Amino acid sequence: MSFKAKLTASFIVLSVLAAVSMGFLETYLIQSHFLQSSIDQLKLSAEQLVSPVSSLNVVAEENETCQEVADWIYYNTGMRVLITTADGSVVVDSSEENSLVGQVIESKLLAPSTQNGEVTSFNLALAGKDEVAISAPWQTGEEITGALVLVGPLKAYARDGMTQLNPFILKAGLGASAVTVIAGLLFSIALSRTATYQTTAPVSAEPVAPVASVAPAAESDAEDAVCGDDMDSPEEN
Repeated sequence: MSFKAKLTASFIVLSVLAAVSMGFLETYLIQSHFLQSSIDQLKLSAEQLVSPVSSLNVVAEENETCQEVADWIYYNTGMRVLITTADGSVVVDSSEENSLVGQVIESKLLAPSTQNGEVTSFNLALAGKDEVAISAPWQTGEEITGALVLVGPLKAYARDGMTQLNPFILKAGLGASAVTVIAGLLFSIALSRTATYQTTAPVSAEPVAPVASVAPAAESDAEDAVCGDDMDSPEEN
């Protein structure tokens, strides 16, 4: 294989690899955007629930009021609702199956909510590998007695959103690959034309320095010699 062919093939392969890599990176970034958008929306919803919960003046524990609050939130948002004590013990779970009542969520995950009164998010392995939790402080008056936790398969939702976009991303990738191949072929043709022109181009002749003529000087010497002989001839007579 000639150097030109190797160069063209390398250009095409590297361009296709770059297009594929960009496709994977784009997929990851879009999926991350979907996930973060869902988390931000749930955080906003959780923040709006803090004030109404505080107005109930109910301690976060296993009681009828807490269960009604969890059921009401679940009915209006479709999100699984957990209510925990300040140490992370789950006392209410809106899910009828696979209840987490009695389980303990790590205190460091809930610390921003139970200690600082912030709304935060984290992965909740207790509920499932795709489950993301949004926790908000459960206030009893001005005191934080626990956490209100909204749980949902946000990672699965993000993947589903990407599944709908995958056909368009695939088409874009194929189009980029086709453009790359065409560019490589045009690049190869340009190289071929350049090489052909350099091979067939006329070579300009270098100027040759003129050679000095010595004939006139020789003729002049010969004439002088003849004249000299003629001048000597009368004396001899």
